[in-house]
Amino acid sequence: MFKFAKQLSLTSKYLLIGSLMVALMLAGACGSDDDDAPAASTSDTKAAPKIEAPAVAKDATVYGEAPMLADQVITGSLPPVEERLPETPMVINTFDAVGEYGGEIRRAYLGSHLSCNFGRPIREGLVRPDNEGGSILMAVAKSVEPNSDGTVWTVTLRGGMHWSDGEPFTADDFLFQAERVQNEELTGSKPLWYEIKGSGNPATVAKVDAETITYTFAKPNYTWKEALLVMDGDCGRPNGGHRVPYAPKHYLKDFFPGYGKSIEELNTAAEAEGFDSWVGLYLRNNTDIEGKDKPTMRMCVLDSGITGERIICNRNPYFYAVDQEGNQLPYIDRWIFDKVEDKAALNLKAISGDIDFQSRHIDLMNLSLYKENEEKGGFKTFLYPSLEENDAALAVNITVEGPKREYFANADFRHALSYAIDREAINEIAFLGLGVVRNLMPKPDNMYYPGPELEQKYMNLDVAKANEILDGIMPDKDGDGYRLMSNGERMSIDIWNREAFAPFPEMAEMIINNWKAIGIHGNNNSDMKEAQTLAYKENTNDMLLYHHIASGMPYSYPDKIAPVMPGTSNSSMMANGQWYASGGTDGIEPTDPFIIELQENWKTAATLPDAERAKAGQRFYSILAEQQYFINIIAHSPATQGTNIVSTGLGNVPETAANSWPHRTPSTAFPEQFYWKDASRR
Repeated sequence: MFKFAKQLSLTSKYLLIGSLMVALMLAGACGSDDDDAPAASTSDTKAAPKIEAPAVAKDATVYGEAPMLADQVITGSLPPVEERLPETPMVINTFDAVGEYGGEIRRAYLGSHLSCNFGRPIREGLVRPDNEGGSILMAVAKSVEPNSDGTVWTVTLRGGMHWSDGEPFTADDFLFQAERVQNEELTGSKPLWYEIKGSGNPATVAKVDAETITYTFAKPNYTWKEALLVMDGDCGRPNGGHRVPYAPKHYLKDFFPGYGKSIEELNTAAEAEGFDSWVGLYLRNNTDIEGKDKPTMRMCVLDSGITGERIICNRNPYFYAVDQEGNQLPYIDRWIFDKVEDKAALNLKAISGDIDFQSRHIDLMNLSLYKENEEKGGFKTFLYPSLEENDAALAVNITVEGPKREYFANADFRHALSYAIDREAINEIAFLGLGVVRNLMPKPDNMYYPGPELEQKYMNLDVAKANEILDGIMPDKDGDGYRLMSNGERMSIDIWNREAFAPFPEMAEMIINNWKAIGIHGNNNSDMKEAQTLAYKENTNDMLLYHHIASGMPYSYPDKIAPVMPGTSNSSMMANGQWYASGGTDGIEPTDPFIIELQENWKTAATLPDAERAKAGQRFYSILAEQQYFINIIAHSPATQGTNIVSTGLGNVPETAANSWPHRTPSTAFPEQFYWKDASRR
């Protein structure tokens, strides 16, 4: 299924195992003497079935439930399961078997990465992706349908749904969220479910009845369902409370003006809790992590918020999904999230068998170590290759302040830099040969795929070609053989990078060594967050080596590849994006005709029906491939949250699943249907 490259010797200057290997050796982790990384089995690997679209369970009058909930029904503290479930539950067909109830799943998180580790496996939203990421399924919503010209979208709820505290979930919760989004003190940038980005035309949100809501746009908005996919309740961030188009009105109205309390009264209450105004109090209570009492539609409910070193999320007794036999999900009683000091400690817990299911901060570079310790630790290692356009790319800041700008803004210069990079070596060393060398573009089955002729353009190693191009642009060199700019200064490029998800600092060093052959000097600026932030603020950052993503959804998730977002540090066109997003009051107005075309393309694409939008998207990606604003390195590896540690006792965990940020991996594995095969864990 996957190819594993031979591991390099310990003396290799590019060996990347580092401190974790030392820690594991000290811990007595035993391994093989074989230098080959173990190959994934292909003989018994089965393709994971797709989760079927919502349906009615085989017998909608008889539902199963967890014993702990059945006990609460007997005591009268909960209503019967058929009253807790909606009229038409979402049906999630299990991957292997109808599961057993009970037990807990252990995860770990780093202090600075709590929210995403918490939010991803238990995501919520009106819709969600299927296991393979190719289809959009109904989740909280029963249906989401447009009218004939895409100007009106109708959301129909499942009927009889409840928040986790048992309160009815109705259209009023959608109207309340729309009111919150319109409040400029709370919401700056408007979410995609509320307006067509760049149009300045918000939706008119209307209640048809208790279970039906309409969103009416001044222009067609054919990508609205896709926008709902990326607008979920992920990550529990303070600014993320408006990402989904609904909110628990019955709970949040006590912190919002106009519902019994004036702004003055709310400000007084906020100041008593240490906030400057009611806004801080509202945001605290609307944050999934800190607002621990906030009702949810997720599969589990926080019991205490952040308390010391552990977070516990207990099953939601009102969760809206069942398995194919009509058993209410989830099977697991609770999720536990333990704080650890650093990545090395997290990975040590993983191979020791103290983590049940985890991909975040599980390092692909330690794959051999994981495989060697699977039996001892009682886990399996699953690889979920990325759907992202890339796992590593250089974002060239084409508007950088100073003399470098004329070069960075020159496509030929960017082409030369690209030709000089040995991507095959980087793939073998930093991605264990599991990545794909290709341009920044989606896969061929995506409607926006621009064509095979662009996949490898500028991607092949050709030092002679790179030197030929540069000789025509900057022929003069200093005594060390490095090229000089027109002002006589050496061209020296700072490669900013972060040690996250993939070995970016080591990759930067490899690229810098590659560029010596074409007379370009490089500096490796890694893990200097304060300096990096300042560089972005002052527009003095040269390039960022990171993963720049849209997952084939450029019109719904443009954050890192389109010049339309404010302050997106991962973008090569940040200043142009600031200008666009601010209406010309901030940033730098673009002069590059292709940047202008990208902005216009993105502005109008959502209004186009599928066939026309497909052509627009293909043009969008063809510009990115031709212009090399992003010098792509590697794509489609399991490096970014695709290396999964899975307890052998855990059932219904698929061996493959869509992996990307917008798809919110690992929610595409459908953790609601995980269960413990081992009775001792239940």
